[in-house]
Amino acid sequence: MRLTVALILLSLVHVSASVYSQNKKLNLNLKNASLQQVFKAIQEQSEFDFFYRNEQIPSSANVSVQSDNEPVEAILDNVLKGTGLNYYILDKDIVISSKEIGLSNSSQQQKKITGKVTDSSGASLPGAAVVVKGTTTGATTEADGTFKLLIPSDAKLLVFSFVGMKTQEVAITSKSEYNIVLTEETVGIEEVVAIGYGTVKKSDLTGSVSSVKSETLKNLPVKSLSEALQGKVAGVYVTKGSGEPGAGSDIIIRGAASINGLGPLYIVDGVRMGTGNNFNMSDVENIEILKDASSAAIYGVEAAGGVILVTTKKGKAGEKMHVDFNAYYGTRSAVNLPTLLGSKDYIKARKIMGVEYASWNNSTANTDWMSEMYSPAVEQKYDLSLSGGNEKSTYYISAGYLKEEGIRRNNWFERFSLRMNSDHKLTDNLTIGQYLYINKTKNRPTGDGSDLPYRSIPLMQVYDPTRVGGWAGVPDGFQGTNWVGAAESRIYNNNSWGMEGNFFADWKIIKGLNLRATVGGYMGGDDNSQFNLLYDYGILKNDIRKLEKGMSRNESMNGNAVLTYSRSFGKHDIKAMAGWEAIKSTGTNINASAEGFPVYYMPSFTTSTQSSTARFADAGYGKGSQLAQFGRLNYNFAGKYLLQGTVRRDGTNKFIGANKYGVFPSVSGAWKVSEESFLKDNTSLISNLKIRAGWGVLGSIGSVGDFIYQSAYKKINVHSFDGINAVTGWGDAKFANTDIRWEKVTTKNIGVDLGFLKNRLTFALEFYDKQTSDMIYTVALPVSSGIGEHNGEYGGTINIGKISNRGFEFEANWNDKIGELSYSVGANASFNKNKVVQIGEKGSLIYEGGATWMNSSISRTEDGYAMGQYYGYIADGIFKTDAQAAQSAQKDAKSGDLIYRDLNGKDANGKLTAKPDGKIDDADKTYIGNPWPKCFYGINFDLAYKGFDLKAFFQGQAGVDLFNSTKGIRQSFYADYNTTSEIFNTSKFGNTNITGLPSVYQTSGTGEILRDPNGNYKNVSSFFVENGSYIKLKDLQLGYTLPEYVSKKIGLNSTRIFIEGSNLLTITKYTGLDPEVGGGVKGRGIETNGLYPQTRFISMGVNLKF
Repeated sequence: MRLTVALILLSLVHVSASVYSQNKKLNLNLKNASLQQVFKAIQEQSEFDFFYRNEQIPSSANVSVQSDNEPVEAILDNVLKGTGLNYYILDKDIVISSKEIGLSNSSQQQKKITGKVTDSSGASLPGAAVVVKGTTTGATTEADGTFKLLIPSDAKLLVFSFVGMKTQEVAITSKSEYNIVLTEETVGIEEVVAIGYGTVKKSDLTGSVSSVKSETLKNLPVKSLSEALQGKVAGVYVTKGSGEPGAGSDIIIRGAASINGLGPLYIVDGVRMGTGNNFNMSDVENIEILKDASSAAIYGVEAAGGVILVTTKKGKAGEKMHVDFNAYYGTRSAVNLPTLLGSKDYIKARKIMGVEYASWNNSTANTDWMSEMYSPAVEQKYDLSLSGGNEKSTYYISAGYLKEEGIRRNNWFERFSLRMNSDHKLTDNLTIGQYLYINKTKNRPTGDGSDLPYRSIPLMQVYDPTRVGGWAGVPDGFQGTNWVGAAESRIYNNNSWGMEGNFFADWKIIKGLNLRATVGGYMGGDDNSQFNLLYDYGILKNDIRKLEKGMSRNESMNGNAVLTYSRSFGKHDIKAMAGWEAIKSTGTNINASAEGFPVYYMPSFTTSTQSSTARFADAGYGKGSQLAQFGRLNYNFAGKYLLQGTVRRDGTNKFIGANKYGVFPSVSGAWKVSEESFLKDNTSLISNLKIRAGWGVLGSIGSVGDFIYQSAYKKINVHSFDGINAVTGWGDAKFANTDIRWEKVTTKNIGVDLGFLKNRLTFALEFYDKQTSDMIYTVALPVSSGIGEHNGEYGGTINIGKISNRGFEFEANWNDKIGELSYSVGANASFNKNKVVQIGEKGSLIYEGGATWMNSSISRTEDGYAMGQYYGYIADGIFKTDAQAAQSAQKDAKSGDLIYRDLNGKDANGKLTAKPDGKIDDADKTYIGNPWPKCFYGINFDLAYKGFDLKAFFQGQAGVDLFNSTKGIRQSFYADYNTTSEIFNTSKFGNTNITGLPSVYQTSGTGEILRDPNGNYKNVSSFFVENGSYIKLKDLQLGYTLPEYVSKKIGLNSTRIFIEGSNLLTITKYTGLDPEVGGGVKGRGIETNGLYPQTRFISMGVNLKF
């Protein structure tokens, strides 16, 4: 602690005047003792107390003391000689300070305080910490719980803490004695969590609500809300299928509820927003996920996929301005890139196929196209925030910048963000405030062609300054492209901006009655363009510059008023809420193109030299409106029995008539068994036991557009009378359906929350049943209807289909502290079974997903199975000989071909029978894989010791199948693509050996080598289905916080440095790029050649507080 002028002068007076210090004689006999040991010995023989900072005492200042009946001044003069320390005696207090602290820099007056710290039973707490907030000035309590401390006279707060007790802050007043009672800490149970249009104590929750606090996300390099939730919350399934900068993630809560997807609704500070991918995660205070109808029904429409509530940071009343600066800088590198054939092996493989050109022998090129296109890339992020407030107003202002370079050429993502939150207490009863978030992004995506590395052979050079564009052309016999040239010759620029926020007024009308009115909205837009430069690769060329441009604008406004009443009487607590909300949104878009630009890059239509090529392509306009009334009633009896009911009535312009409005009710209840006397009075082991259950209905409008209930017409080419020219006419594009109505999701759930040892150990287990009905889907109609295939359109959108999701979730957490070591371990796991109960009429099928080189679609959806399961033949190995193949049920089979299982046949009426019929055809296809995991989970470890902290987070899935269609391009020359060394391991490639991989090439009777002449390899089969289970070390972070006195010396309040790694390790049997494959709903889990590789990230960063 710093000594002040007044203290020094006062101490000097007391040195000369203190009778006690002059008369007290001491006997000491210490050898090679530390100064702290000397001070302690003096205290034991006297009534003196010492005040000093440990960091002031030299660690090497060991002394020997031999004193017989000497005064304390003589002893201290001797032991402090040469240490650079002074002492001052104030009555019976001895202050040790640095000599350089003198009259010139000591301006603070000090005062002495004393007190005692006890627990709620009155027992003393020895070793409790007493610290002046924001400083290192402090002390620990003695064995009897008492303490003495000298503090600056302008100190504002004292912080009292003890292991297992709640930390308590006490305002410093004019009194000199502080007797403090610390209460036991019950981990987590008294947290307040956000629910729709309000908050509730976690212990009083009756619905399924999970929380992710800002501390959980602290310093992790997550850039979107969905990334932040991956593996952190039971029941929330997140997949990030692409490593491209700015790419989003799929998020599904408690199973896919509709073939239309049904993603969650995002609410940020009361404002609806999009997917959350342009959100600055440094601004987040808490995230709450409403997973069941009893918690989410208050949002009615759009809540069928769950609700994600985000609360951003605010300033705190009575605190001086805090400045926080957080930054990290690191590099990303590709994970598990395939290795393509070099020139030598490429020529060898092609010669085996009988393909050879003389010019190949003269080629000196051996281009590694993967290395040319992929290289480590930099990512950097900087965030600066200011927060604070007084008794009347609080504020939080932040600015953020993110730049993520892509590992692929000509690919990056950049984001600028600004947030301003404030609230102002105008009177004791009226508070107003606002939340505002502005962001702008710049993105250069890859566009198409992520499979282009296979389309560029190693015999090509990259550059050739003699050709148009400067890119090398293709050699003889090759019709592919120059991958680097293709990436650099198509310039994509996607720019977007957005502004969202709200203004609110909170009026406490009378005690217990509160009205909150909010007006908010969003406006934003996109400006996307593609500019094609000149190039000539030989076969592929572009001799005219072309610009394509698209623009869109979106706006939404919403307002709501919520009246809340709460009252307690006796053992009864009642809280009622009623509200009204209106939402209006509009969207416009326009697309155009032009050709003929004189210079390298001029993305403006006005610079085109061929104005006649400029054309307006298309435009669109849409609008939506919703009107809702809602209410909620909570009843709590004796703090043990909880009941909640909600209802929301929503109206939308998407439907008409009686179907325009939908009513979505829910009810839930809980029994806090741990509050019952038979448990509470007989055991201290169980600190929380709550049983809860809920039921409710949620609504969705699916993905329907405007006027979906009306018929529509389209200009079509219907018929040709002369066999040459088609006659243009108008035909039905879809039929009217005035009965189209809301999708409905009904949920039932029952769960139990358990806490042991004052909630240091917690468990949560929940079972749920989620049923979707009236699913909205567009179906095809027969040509005879006059609507459908003749004009390339589907026939109509109707409510048809039922989806079932059933499962359970499990969470466990342990938090503890051993001395200065605090740690926590947590795990969550989710199990879900998805099944289509009905989709259309009996026998209706939906096909989706595929690869261009395969014979049929890969996935199929029908009654009785999960959505989007893989459908094809079961492969039972490989034919070893031609004789074995000839005796099989497969037509034209050869040795090296995959053996397909003969499962079924057809009777005389063409109906499927479960009896083999001696031939392989479509009747033998079956379901060969399920893309939905049986289980997904997350595991986290957190340690903190003194200034060090360590975080480790693992995430994974089990019991899932992936369809690896990239095998077809990695094991053969598809078209004139390059391939990998796996081709040499396929059966009969250049020899007659049968290996573990099927043959892709067969030799014809004339000796010609043909690629899969009988279509055996191109069939969708279980050969391509692999185990997609994995566990990943998603994040590992080590940090160190400098001692506070070190930070103070450099003008900071707190300094933390850290190193972090993401996606460091993957354990899996999957042989594709990465087992984390998305794909929406119907094409789930299908890896294609166009996927952007996942990346590994290593970074360093700082967290500074001013």
